[in-house]
Amino acid sequence: MSIAPISSIPMPTIPAVSSPSFTSSTPTSTSQTVPSSTSSTSSTSSSSSANATNALASMNSNEFMQLLVAQLQNQNPLNPTDPTTFITQTSQLTMVQALQSLETSTTQSNQEIGVMASSSMIGRTVSGTLTNGTPFSGTVSSVQVTSSGPQLNIGSSSVPLSSVTSIA
Repeated sequence: MSIAPISSIPMPTIPAVSSPSFTSSTPTSTSQTVPSSTSSTSSTSSSSSANATNALASMNSNEFMQLLVAQLQNQNPLNPTDPTTFITQTSQLTMVQALQSLETSTTQSNQEIGVMASSSMIGRTVSGTLTNGTPFSGTVSSVQVTSSGPQLNIGSSSVPLSSVTSIA
């Protein structure tokens, strides 16, 4: 009985994932291909690590789980991936989701604070400088909330809240 060397054993192809769309694919080659963004070797470059981080940030939990299952199904049986790698990836996904939630919450709070601050200026005299360097001063008659933030209506002009430097 002879044993074939490991290098002569055909290895399944691991499909490269270029975007978070996942479909079932059948390997078409007998050579092993490992995408650099999911490689667990220490030779991963910093740029591929940054790309993997950006890809992870744009994934939702369902897409991540589909990728995790694809990795498990297509891993090299002679060199399986370390389970701590999956735990690390899962914790990174959880952290990214928590940070995205915190960012959304903070943005919403800042918008609400801006609206409250703007509405408290109605009837008060404000002054400041526009982004083009033009000074302004006048009494706020109303506030308009736009996608770029609160706008104070002073006379016939609309001034962004961020341009106000003093309130009288």
